[in-house]
Amino acid sequence: MIEKAQLPPSFLSGEQVSVSHGYTSWPTGDNIENPYHCEIMRGWYCREMTGNWDLQKMRRDLPLLFSRARMDHKRPNELFMTIIFEPTQQIFVVLNSAVAWPIHLQVWTRSEPDSQQWFQTLQERYLRKQTAPRDPGRFTVMGVSAEGQLTSWDVPLSRDFPRDRELQLHYGGSFAPWHAQFVQQLKTQRSSISILRGEPGTGKTSYLRHLIYRLRRSHRFYYLPLSMYSALTAPTAIPFWLNENRYCNDKVKVVVIEDAESLLVTRGSDNMERLSDLLNISDGFLGEVLKVHVICTLNAQVDQLDDALLRAGRLLTMREFKRLSAADAQNLARAKRLTLRNQKDYSLAEIYAGERPGSATLGSQRKIGFAI
Repeated sequence: MIEKAQLPPSFLSGEQVSVSHGYTSWPTGDNIENPYHCEIMRGWYCREMTGNWDLQKMRRDLPLLFSRARMDHKRPNELFMTIIFEPTQQIFVVLNSAVAWPIHLQVWTRSEPDSQQWFQTLQERYLRKQTAPRDPGRFTVMGVSAEGQLTSWDVPLSRDFPRDRELQLHYGGSFAPWHAQFVQQLKTQRSSISILRGEPGTGKTSYLRHLIYRLRRSHRFYYLPLSMYSALTAPTAIPFWLNENRYCNDKVKVVVIEDAESLLVTRGSDNMERLSDLLNISDGFLGEVLKVHVICTLNAQVDQLDDALLRAGRLLTMREFKRLSAADAQNLARAKRLTLRNQKDYSLAEIYAGERPGSATLGSQRKIGFAI
């Protein structure tokens, strides 16, 4: 028969007494409600942890001493439970949980070595391994707050995009080697400009989604609307980038600007200042502050670009996204179970336009780019 005075106060009142992490010897715990609690816990040690404990297995293996369940009027569908097991008269295991919530476990013992040994034993037998949730990848949309400050919002990737094994199928046989080199350059170089050129619907944005997912653990991607380009290099943006570099210093930063023709064509009175700032980002003092890669997509022909962009050491890469030949388009259509109209060549948007309603697509003629 276990005397009442041997039990911790949480066993008597049904209330969980808060203790510090690791082990603690009473009466040094937190939230001691009255002197009786101090006296009754003299000489007891506690270890605790919240985790995915196997409650059903513990119920089968350990002798039950006490169990209590209650409903919360603020959460009528939630059942809260306190369960106490007694492996021996000197060791008690307390579980506090709610339905579908992680279980908080406490081990109470008369000695520190017993506390450590029993806690390790319970972990090995009853703590289920947690599987890390799948990271879908995300990009950051830049904008201006109500106070006029540059700010950002994270957006998870939700649309489909080609995976590593599908790059050649979507973009042709020479694409995979270029992609591997581009990824390596984004990892090793400090700042740069890259240009992805191609007709609308040829898969530039779908490839960028792939890149965001592929580099989700090492890079942080920012989507900057072209209309907000001046905010990238404005003096008021410097604190934003300094904070990003401080708090995300383990991530390489990449800014994506879509449909950037007006920014990259030969310098004139309407774009001279903006283009000069962009060039300074790649290899000037501004690049030392921002520390970002800039990836621009455009539809204009290469001969319309400003010569300064093409200088060696400034432009990291320029890739042409071409329409697929009829043979390559048929290979992709067979793999995706699509039906093609008969024509000479195809954009990815034209190939996927014939996909069955309700299935995932990489794009369409009417919905293109991050802006959707």
